[in-house]
Amino acid sequence: MPENGTNIYQKARKEAHLTQEQAAELLYVSEKTVKAWERGQRIPGNETAGRMAEVYGAPWLALAHALAVAEPLGVLPDGICLKDLAQAVLGYADAIWAEADRLRLLMRIAADNVVDDHERGEFRELCTGIRRTIAAGYQVLYAQAPPKRCLGIKRDRPVAGTTERSRFQDLHHRNDSKIIIAHLYENASPNFAGEGVTFP
Repeated sequence: MPENGTNIYQKARKEAHLTQEQAAELLYVSEKTVKAWERGQRIPGNETAGRMAEVYGAPWLALAHALAVAEPLGVLPDGICLKDLAQAVLGYADAIWAEADRLRLLMRIAADNVVDDHERGEFRELCTGIRRTIAAGYQVLYAQAPPKRCLGIKRDRPVAGTTERSRFQDLHHRNDSKIIIAHLYENASPNFAGEGVTFP
């Protein structure tokens, strides 16, 4: 469930600006079923949750559903939570870099295809790091879109010459005079022997 206690299915539907009736129609279920999911009375199946993520345009819903359903099984790594894309990518990069240094140790342990007794502790630590990296990867794959109020961060660039600043700069350049000074040795070329510039 999202941090504010809202049901994940309801949050995704509302972010898609759909009514329960519209959602039911797009998901080929009854409105009563959608209401039951959103009240927490029923849990949609995995296939339905995947369809919801697609219909609602909310890939994060697939991960949130998997976490809610698979949590008791312990098949997903610990530490997965929904983040925005920037946070998720930074976390993934940190996890990758931390594990990259330990890859040689994993290769040494796996070289004989057996984890010996004296290698078990190191191997458990490596597995914990791998799970952390997988969790970070899931967070990137299913990153949440930022709230609607933040979507305007990247703005379209104005057409050239239409802003006050560009109009001022344009006037400045037109009034700028250039002085051209003739160079005495026009045909100077570098000497590739490393001795500087030679003149003809």
